[in-house]
Amino acid sequence: MLANALCENNTLTSLDLYLNQLGSEGGKAIANALYKNNSLMFLDLSYNGLGSERGNALIKALCNNKTLTTIDISSNKLGSDIGNVLAVTLCKNTSLTTLYISNNDLGCLGVKPIADALIENNNLISLNLLSNQFGSLGGKALANALCYNNILATLDIYSNHLGLEGGKALASALCKNKGLTSLDLLYNKLGNNMGEELVEVFHTNTTLSTLKFNGNEFNPEIVKQLEEKIKIKSDNLDVELDSDDYENDSTVTVC
Repeated sequence: MLANALCENNTLTSLDLYLNQLGSEGGKAIANALYKNNSLMFLDLSYNGLGSERGNALIKALCNNKTLTTIDISSNKLGSDIGNVLAVTLCKNTSLTTLYISNNDLGCLGVKPIADALIENNNLISLNLLSNQFGSLGGKALANALCYNNILATLDIYSNHLGLEGGKALASALCKNKGLTSLDLLYNKLGNNMGEELVEVFHTNTTLSTLKFNGNEFNPEIVKQLEEKIKIKSDNLDVELDSDDYENDSTVTVC
């Protein structure tokens, strides 16, 4: 009934279906409705057990949708196959600006086509890929995209096992990128050697204003050096850094 209503309704702009156990059949109905609906701008379908097949159908529907700007399909067991479908959509869709696709087991195979699509996409502003276990190879693919994409402003890659290699690739990309303002790198096992890399980012990058990096096995001395070097070498920036304990949140905010 809800899907039928979406086909006919031309006034509803926001729909929150978080944790409603829609399942595959409910997801199919919503996907079909998106082909006809021309008013919905915000849709939250997170935690609904859509699965890979219905998730793919939903993403395909976005290729032709001209009004939806924000969609949350987090925690729906979409798997790596969604990556290729989403890549096609990101190259065709002209309205979507915010995408939440966290906790969907994308892995490296799922994230790479999404990263490649970001090179061509000109409208996505915010992307949340939290907890998708794509590792260093996925991190390198995203880093490559950031070398070309200056539209994306917010990227959340919390807990994705980037490791040193993935982190170094991102740090290098941030020295070239001129669009990203917020980056969440929490819990990615970057290691102490990434401390200096992050400091160097602030020497050349003039747009990044928020960097979250706790839970990356930095020792207290590395965190202290980050605070001191950023303040000393970036006198023109107003820096707020929580470094009371390297187990606590460590966030660099440049105002």
